[in-house]
Amino acid sequence: MNLSDIKKTAVIGAGLIGSAWATGFSRAGYKVNLYDINPQTLSAGLDKIRLNFALFADSGVMGNAQVEDALARITLCDNLENALEGVQFIQESVPDNLELKKDVIKKIDNCNPAAILSSSASWLKLSDISADSPYASRCVGGHPFNPPHLMPLVEITHWGKTDPKLVQTAYEFYLSIGKVPIILRKETLGFIANRLQAAYVREAIALVKEGICSVEDVDNASVYGLGVRYAILGPYLNGELNAPGGVGDYFGAAYGAGFSEGFKRLAECRITSVPEDLPKLAAEGVEAQKANRQKETGNTREEIIAHRDKLLIEILKLHNKW
Repeated sequence: MNLSDIKKTAVIGAGLIGSAWATGFSRAGYKVNLYDINPQTLSAGLDKIRLNFALFADSGVMGNAQVEDALARITLCDNLENALEGVQFIQESVPDNLELKKDVIKKIDNCNPAAILSSSASWLKLSDISADSPYASRCVGGHPFNPPHLMPLVEITHWGKTDPKLVQTAYEFYLSIGKVPIILRKETLGFIANRLQAAYVREAIALVKEGICSVEDVDNASVYGLGVRYAILGPYLNGELNAPGGVGDYFGAAYGAGFSEGFKRLAECRITSVPEDLPKLAAEGVEAQKANRQKETGNTREEIIAHRDKLLIEILKLHNKW
């Protein structure tokens, strides 16, 4: 299958991830069948989609007529067979539970064995998810980064049974909807972004648990230090600019010894699982941080989400992604 063969899509699961995928597919001009086994979730998914498009209109990246056209391309389906009829690309977006995903893939196989089937799994391996499928060659992983209707990253995974040509087609499809897809060379739990995030979050936990700083200090160091820089360039290109001799010097004579000492400290870190008292500690720290935030940046969960999404669009505009 080539990109030109994809005319109609289906999203299986209408939760946070599925509704965001449906938003992106329809915004790019594709017809979308959105399915969920739960009628309430399906209805709530459409509400999320409408809010997503309202944000696009308010931010000036879509006109009202474009929003109406995009919404018209979305069809809600309460029957899986109907949802999969005549589609060439399927985005599976049910919760990250291995047995659930395997069961859903089995049902999809019975209805439509020909379309490209991409899983939104965020930690699970594609080889585990599609191991029992007689059509495993058409299965790929397409992991988005939250919130998927805004964040461009999609991590594409594959394994020994995956047809390489369909991996390329999936790559081209995600490009066509404005994403920045990256193809993993081999399988790994957590893929790329979640592995990086896990290492970062572990240090965020350690800094607070060791009494070095507060929850708010960690977040400020992230947002106004690394976060601002990494919103422009990744660690390797930053390394290229941070040392006189470029990235080779960065990891060599300039800072190599310092990194090695830091790695030793990380190796000695005793945090190998989430501490039992962290949920309470983190919740208290976040509530204090919410109270300290300026009103225009939001003090409630809903206000902070709205602020985040507006800023994400402005950042992506600077990257020419909108």
